[in-house]
Amino acid sequence: MAAPSPTPTLYVNPLTGRDTAVGTATQPLRTLSQALGQAQAGHLIQLMPGYYTAGQGEQFPLVIPEGVTVLGRQEDQGAEVYIEGGAAYSSPGAGNLVLALHLESRAELRGVTVVNPEKQGTGIWVNGGGAAIVACRVQQCGREGLLVTQGGIVWVSQTQFVGNQTSGITFLHQSKGEVRDSQFQAMRLGLAIGGESSPLLVNNVVTGNGTGVAIVGNASPVLRGNRITDNKDDGLVVKEQATPDLGQPQDPGHNILRGNPGSDLRQTLSDPLVSVGNWLNPTRVTGSVQFLVSQVPPPPSPLDPASPTAPPAPPEPSPLPSPPPLKSVPFGDLAGHWAAAFVVALSDRGLVSGFPDGSFRPDRTLTRAEYAALLAKVFDLPLGRSAPAYQDLSASFWARDAIIESSRMGFLRGFPDGSFRPQQFLTRIQTIVSLVSGLGLTGGNPSLLEVYDDRAQIPSYGIAAVTAASQHRLIINYPQPQQVNPLRPATRAETMAMVYQALVTLGKIPALASPYVVAHGGSSQGFPDVQSHWAAPFIAPLADRNLVQGLPDGTFQPDRLVNRAEYAALLARAFQPSPKKTMPHLTDIPPDFWAREAIITAIRGGFLAGSKNLRFQPHQPVLRFQVLQSLASGLGLKAGSPALLQQFLDWAELPPQAQKAVAAALANSLIVVPEPLQRLQPHQPATRGEVAAMIHQGLVYQGRLLPVRSAAIVPR
Repeated sequence: MAAPSPTPTLYVNPLTGRDTAVGTATQPLRTLSQALGQAQAGHLIQLMPGYYTAGQGEQFPLVIPEGVTVLGRQEDQGAEVYIEGGAAYSSPGAGNLVLALHLESRAELRGVTVVNPEKQGTGIWVNGGGAAIVACRVQQCGREGLLVTQGGIVWVSQTQFVGNQTSGITFLHQSKGEVRDSQFQAMRLGLAIGGESSPLLVNNVVTGNGTGVAIVGNASPVLRGNRITDNKDDGLVVKEQATPDLGQPQDPGHNILRGNPGSDLRQTLSDPLVSVGNWLNPTRVTGSVQFLVSQVPPPPSPLDPASPTAPPAPPEPSPLPSPPPLKSVPFGDLAGHWAAAFVVALSDRGLVSGFPDGSFRPDRTLTRAEYAALLAKVFDLPLGRSAPAYQDLSASFWARDAIIESSRMGFLRGFPDGSFRPQQFLTRIQTIVSLVSGLGLTGGNPSLLEVYDDRAQIPSYGIAAVTAASQHRLIINYPQPQQVNPLRPATRAETMAMVYQALVTLGKIPALASPYVVAHGGSSQGFPDVQSHWAAPFIAPLADRNLVQGLPDGTFQPDRLVNRAEYAALLARAFQPSPKKTMPHLTDIPPDFWAREAIITAIRGGFLAGSKNLRFQPHQPVLRFQVLQSLASGLGLKAGSPALLQQFLDWAELPPQAQKAVAAALANSLIVVPEPLQRLQPHQPATRGEVAAMIHQGLVYQGRLLPVRSAAIVPR
């Protein structure tokens, strides 16, 4: 098999380069402008140290095209890579700008210093989706460092905004984004948030400005873990109809506001502003603020540091692509439930039980006392902490011993007032934090959170736990794997499923396949058997977005064959199609079949169909032509001309009824053939790598993924 194509890279060196060169490491270009003119989506532009100015031939404003990454030196935040300058630019929606850089959708700027000293100069403008600014310095601009307008979405991390005349970042209109781990200093406004914008600000330092953060208009930002201190006037100003989120009872703010001579918080709203869990002195507040108490118990502290903090590695597990069909379901209300396999497996081991009426009530919420009883029954871990004395637990309370035992194992902890609150419902984030703490799990890159559409709702105290839980496959999200729903009360089914995954992590129980288990993405680099595989460029973007998962042993097994049930699970996870068709009755898909929900989703979404005899044949291998036929159907591709297929030596082997659909797939670049390109091999069972590649191309067709370069893509 051929190795994956490396990322196309253009090199730029303002000292030794020539714009007539080819742009390689040994023959670099001279200007970034020239490189931007050549770059296409998926390309990387590597900047060598130096000054990129108009005097060196740069043509401002510089526009980084969609999907292109400009990389300087991330290790020192671009200390030796300077882009300096600006020019007039008439922007749609933002008026006339004097602009240095414009980042289009999914463009990235990493490890670069941006300076625009022009009067009213803007450093960077973003008005598209998914732009990223990482490990940069944006300084000494004549107006703001970064302007985000219209529906712009930006991700900013580890970036310094210093000495810009107006503000470090200005959010306007319906813009959104995340600003994390960044510094704002020596500006009139650290951050200006207006219009109907709603960014998430996490763990930033805002100090030494005129005003730290100004929130106006109808803006609704979320602030978590920021230090807004020692500014010259006010720390945080809230005006007009703005509704910032400074913490909720189940999600404390953990912001620090102090040392600002005017007011640490000044608000002019008619209704009181709510503050939960912030370091904020009421005497340093101007305006009405309601201080509410956090309802979240502190996360359990680690056990004895001398003890091992990670569970033993499980013995090399055998990949289990699908759990065996359940012979019987012991609880009448579990038949056909998405979590039936997890609950039955725990029940068979005597770890969980139902109610006296024979039901399990999987969708009922769980109290903290009930959860403690489950933990004490399932886990037998060292009692590393002393017994707590909870003031609201009587000696006769039914779950007292279980609560104390689970607390000593490190799973649970009480509230700051010394209570345990046993009848309070458990939220999903509390379940995740509890399991991660009790198992002593660590690790995981914060970028893993990008797979969750609702990651902005993850409380700051739970971010590390969700990251570690994602890395260790603890999290189960139903019905949408991309939504963690952190503040929703956990159901009995969800809790049992995550407890089951915890036992898998400990090596106590075999893994079960489920489309709702959130596997860590981490790109193809996370799969040791993919890195040199021809399908790696296709698998990586899917894994990054948690659209495909590896197997329980950490591999992807790209050459393993895929059956129809597994293919349905891949389709449902990747496309999440809306229902278009009615669901036929299928005699070979029992209510407790592991992929039943995914099969229903794929059929109703138009991707798959049953056979005439009311059978789905879930264990049959899916054939290559069937993959293409299903993608053409589900994506609604216009029928193609069979004449297009004659480039394949074996095109006549295609069933006549599939030829127009496969021709449509070819016309839209959906066909991927590793080798040789002259043969379609339509009746060959499809592998995981082949299916992933063609699903990737389907998502490219939908505009949800960027194209990749690969010799395996059959040209139209």
